[in-house]
Amino acid sequence: MVGVGRPRVLVLTAPVDPTADMVLSHLRSNAIPFLRLDAAQFPTEVTLTGEVGQHSRWRAALNGVSLDDVETVYYRRPGRFAFDASIPLDVIGWCEGQARFGFWGVLESLPATWINAPGSVHRAEYKPRQLAHATAAGLTVPPTLVTNDPQAVADFAARQPDGIVTKTLYSRMPRTEDGGLSGVVYTSDVPPGRYRDPSIAATAHLFQAKLVKTADLRVTVVGDDVFATEINNPGELDWRRSHDNVEYRPCELPDTVVAGVHRLMRSLGLVFGALDFVLTDQGHQFIEINPNGQWGWIEHLTGQPISRALATALKGTALTGTAA
Repeated sequence: MVGVGRPRVLVLTAPVDPTADMVLSHLRSNAIPFLRLDAAQFPTEVTLTGEVGQHSRWRAALNGVSLDDVETVYYRRPGRFAFDASIPLDVIGWCEGQARFGFWGVLESLPATWINAPGSVHRAEYKPRQLAHATAAGLTVPPTLVTNDPQAVADFAARQPDGIVTKTLYSRMPRTEDGGLSGVVYTSDVPPGRYRDPSIAATAHLFQAKLVKTADLRVTVVGDDVFATEINNPGELDWRRSHDNVEYRPCELPDTVVAGVHRLMRSLGLVFGALDFVLTDQGHQFIEINPNGQWGWIEHLTGQPISRALATALKGTALTGTAA
């Protein structure tokens, strides 16, 4: 746990998180007291106490630090609960459930604004739901198919003049035997010979019409602030695959797209979001939103004040000065 005074801001993230550090530097320079901890520290390193009475609200403390003055919670990237090694494996599942409903139940019951609330993050991570909300918000999305039917893939591909691509529905990759991530799955072309691949039947897959793009866009939203960045990486279907030739520059979005982005954020219940668009000759195509996405490298390369906007949102009023 790292704390500065009686906290007005609660920060939930990993012990090593350079992106969160950028925000906290603004809080420090403006003398805004905060408490930082990782959910993975509960219950082995952190104690939670929460009490509610017949006519009172929840009073909570973490390691004896009162949360009575907490106004905002920055739900960045906390880890999973970690339990004592002596607890039998067949009891761990029960302990995890108890911890989840107790720890998060108490914290989410506090009269505080969340950036973003865990429940909203979880619901917004479903890509089919994102696309439904995006179209309702007036944004344009590529033709998309979710299926485990190989014939449906072939039929869908036949209607897409430039071919189709596939991408993951679930961001967490399988792990190897030693616990490491097995790799990264990028957006990939689907060759015609794989349209009827029997392995499609094994689980749900997402397919989209391949877009003829002029650029990619990363749009970082913090409340009313919208920071748009054009990403140019010629020849790459997925700009994340190779960073050697990537160019970043701040850009402006059409007013209609900005309005649609704000409608999307409101409908998903999000204050912060990292959105991906593809720019084509037909305009801006919404691809996806990450409700807890990375943005630190964007600020470093473009100078856009995303960390200051987040710190301002956490404080609730405009910040002064410049963080070290």
